[in-house]
Amino acid sequence: MLSYELLPFSISELEQRPINRLVLELLNAGDFQSKNFTTKKAIGLQRHPLAKKYLSLGGLPGICFVRDARDRKDLIESQLDLILDRDLRLVCDTEVPLPQLRGLARLIAQNQNKPFNYSEISRKSRISTPTLKKIIRGLESIFFIRILDCQGNESRPVIFLEDQGEATYLAQGTYDEVDDLERICFAHIRVPLAYEPGLSFEIYQYRQQGGAYIPFMIQSECKALGFICSIEERPSLGAIRSADSFRKTFPGAKVVHLHTGRQTEIIAPDEMTLPIELIF
Repeated sequence: MLSYELLPFSISELEQRPINRLVLELLNAGDFQSKNFTTKKAIGLQRHPLAKKYLSLGGLPGICFVRDARDRKDLIESQLDLILDRDLRLVCDTEVPLPQLRGLARLIAQNQNKPFNYSEISRKSRISTPTLKKIIRGLESIFFIRILDCQGNESRPVIFLEDQGEATYLAQGTYDEVDDLERICFAHIRVPLAYEPGLSFEIYQYRQQGGAYIPFMIQSECKALGFICSIEERPSLGAIRSADSFRKTFPGAKVVHLHTGRQTEIIAPDEMTLPIELIF
């Protein structure tokens, strides 16, 4: 018997193309400077219709292929009710009414990728902190959300919805350009890793109270790979300092700078950047 987790479709899968293995290449590269990475034209997030479409429709098979906006809205509403009023209650003994659970799901989407403050979310959702913690564990166990633990001196985890189409629907326009880039990276950097036979890996976030921030870091065996997302086409001073902090904490780690312009770049150990293709 085998338990195998299937993630929402990636852009490559939706376009019936092979899954991009660049993340695996980056993870396994001994030296960025000597590695000959593919340099195909990168996808600019806000300029490419496939990326924008993906953030709107997500990758759930029952919804993302529905073209009519009204039908898709009805399907999402029905699916949310099914998840929160049936699936969640099968694994979590709670009598919190559905409208409150819907409000909680909206709060989670709006606070996606922020250190999760149980006290604040408890106050806003009017759900007690012990019950909230139980519900959050339940939502993760039914694959509605994914909790990423933080490395560094920030102890609070961050939460992502597994499907970013549902996140867009629930968040109601609260995401900015960097949020969108980080959302689409979350959806895609996991895919080639999850489907690589025999590969053991973990995804975390790296945060220091001094400001260092790596939204996604992958650890596999003794390797560490970080991703920084920004709207600038060259790594900012803050990005370079975050990369330096990350590499000091994880010696030998590598960092990739993803941005919303034309190219994506690697921050090499000597702080030079090399163009590569995006990971989608």
